[in-house]
Amino acid sequence: MKASDIMVSQVVKVLEGDTIRTVIEKLVTYRVGSMPVVNHCNQIKGYVSDGDIMRALGSQTKVMMVSPFFSSTWLDTQTIEEKYRDVITSNVMEFATKKAITVNVDMAIDDVATILGRRNLKKVVVEKNGGYLAGIISRSDLMRYLNDQFMHKRPS
Repeated sequence: MKASDIMVSQVVKVLEGDTIRTVIEKLVTYRVGSMPVVNHCNQIKGYVSDGDIMRALGSQTKVMMVSPFFSSTWLDTQTIEEKYRDVITSNVMEFATKKAITVNVDMAIDDVATILGRRNLKKVVVEKNGGYLAGIISRSDLMRYLNDQFMHKRPS
């Protein structure tokens, strides 16, 4: 079995020119926590998650280096509502991971499981033809496959 055998090919995605408002709308509408970012040719350009957006909305301590011997620290005083208004007009690529972790459509499922496990990922993007979006595989897709293959079979 290979990645293309268990991937979901109908993928919720955003375009690299979209705003965070579009990302949030899709996260909410489709009840997903993350999605690939593609260009108009469907080439993978990044990956964005609800965690990326939450980091931007959370309180942050800002540090400004004035010299190697002196730095200034201050606490972010914007409310979450103010940050939300600022963030939603931003381009998705300001928050997306630029190098999405991908697997090829022909990769063995064993190797996909290794990548998901070792890198502690919830999903991995499946690519074809050198960088074009083909699908996505989540940990639950892999669990479903394993359950279907092995849980209903009796040991011989």
